[in-house]
Formats: sequence, structure tokens, C-alpha cells
Amino acid sequence: MKKKLIFYIGHFLHWVVLYGAFVMKLDGAMYLLLFFAWFSALISFVLFTDQAIQIGAKEGAIPGRRILSSVQAGVTLILLVWNGCFFTGIAWSFSMLAASFYWSQVKKLRANL
Repeated sequence: MKKKLIFYIGHFLHWVVLYGAFVMKLDGAMYLLLFFAWFSALISFVLFTDQAIQIGAKEGAIPGRRILSSVQAGVTLILLVWNGCFFTGIAWSFSMLAASFYWSQVKKLRANL
């Protein structure tokens, strides 16, 4: 229950930052989004490790997580590119690809267990 709550709060806050950055044009929200995108790109290298995949396979799945995360990531990418943040869009794309690889490996490992 705690993991679900943390996921949904984080998901909601991401939408709040997107709204603040692109609708309200708040500089602070944009800086926070840019930091988060680049930090995600750097930390996503961890998703390629076997240890991370094994940990992900052991944890229970959160219903709707993949769909909500994919929609949010896609909207973030579109907004970044639309507003001229091309290099940050590339970094965010790398994060999305790393997450996709990670979840496909987790799904395979869960099927084998």
C-alpha cells in the first residue's frame, strides 16, 4: 500500500510540475523539470543492471503503473521538444528507453519465476 501511495503522489507531483512549467510558465517549475529529466537520464543507467531487474521482478506489480508512466513520459517528451528543449528531450528519451528495457526484462524474469 505504501509503495502505491508513493508512486501515485510522485505521479501527481510530476503533473503539477508539467502544468507549472508549460501552462503557467513558471521558471522554477521548468528548472525543476529540467533537473529531473537530466537526473533521470543519469540514474537510468542503473536500470540496465541485473540486480535492479531481479529486485523489480521480486516486487509486486502496481496496476496501471506502466500505462500511467508511459502516458506521462510521452506528454513530458512532447512538451519538452515542442518548447525547444531538444537536448533535454534526448536525455528524457534515453530515460524512457531505459525504463522500457527494464520493464521488458522484469516481465521476462517474472514469467520465468
